[in-house]
Amino acid sequence: MKQNSADGRLLMTIVAGKAWMAEWLTGHGLGGFAHAYGEAQAAFFTGHPDSPLLSVAGSPEYAFNGLAGVGVEQGFIGMACALTITSWTAFILVRKREASACGYIVLLVASMFSYPFSLWPFRLWATGWVAYAVSLQAGTGTGSVWWKKASGAAMAILLAVPSVWWTAETKTRVEAYGEYRALSGIQDAAFVDDFRKNYDRLKDRPEYLFTYGKALRELERYNDSNAALRQGTRVSCDPMFHVMMGNNYLDLGAPREAETAYRKAFSLLPNRVYPLYRLMKLYEATGKNEKARDMARRITAFRAKVDSPAVRKMKEEAEDLLQQTHVQKPQRKNEAL
Repeated sequence: MKQNSADGRLLMTIVAGKAWMAEWLTGHGLGGFAHAYGEAQAAFFTGHPDSPLLSVAGSPEYAFNGLAGVGVEQGFIGMACALTITSWTAFILVRKREASACGYIVLLVASMFSYPFSLWPFRLWATGWVAYAVSLQAGTGTGSVWWKKASGAAMAILLAVPSVWWTAETKTRVEAYGEYRALSGIQDAAFVDDFRKNYDRLKDRPEYLFTYGKALRELERYNDSNAALRQGTRVSCDPMFHVMMGNNYLDLGAPREAETAYRKAFSLLPNRVYPLYRLMKLYEATGKNEKARDMARRITAFRAKVDSPAVRKMKEEAEDLLQQTHVQKPQRKNEAL
């Protein structure tokens, strides 16, 4: 019924599988999904430039498959643990004839096609189900009152310290994100220090890093901007991080590094024309006219994923460049004669 959505999930499963195979045993580390996915997607389309799945490629934050997400970040070891816990919990709930087993199984099925376990409410529900299954299997409903009180007190003591720490840490991060959201729409360089003070708490948030990098760029602090954007590439596969880094390198007088950044942006998502446009402008600015014409030809022949006024404008500029070149060649020939 939704072919593009189905094709998109197929592509994400293929690419996530390739990312998992790159570090199949222990994975790329917690929070490393987006970066690993971007690298695997770039490699996939380099080997399959004419793939029909190119039209549905994007920059996902999640795997849209819970098991694949665990595999990319935590490898085979993490997948084995996840499968063991979830399967055992479902088995116990069903064996004990718990009505809520239906809800738990539905959640597991949904997690194979979406990302519920990337959202805290569903994580908490799943944890509660696992704890309930352990309670059912252990038979904590029977036994002496003294033992139940003692075990409950011991568990409360064990959980008290980490719970207090986790609550305080979460509250601090939520407040930091709230401050960022309040300032994100204000385009004023005076607030850049307010962005900086929350860096350590929000350096895993792509939207914060991009906004912070953009604010630093507006202050012409290009190296500092690239430092924030480079951190963004570790937690996101959005090619715009590389595009902005390329712009910074260009303003720093480093065209070779700018070219590398633009090419990297295009490799991550080959269905976006903007990196090619930036390359065309770079070659124009540095006098590499033949390369600029090559980029212009690619842009005019490019089939954009989404047509927009911006895409049409880029194509018009590319066509103008080719027409100017076509007119100049006979003139130069006449001048030589």
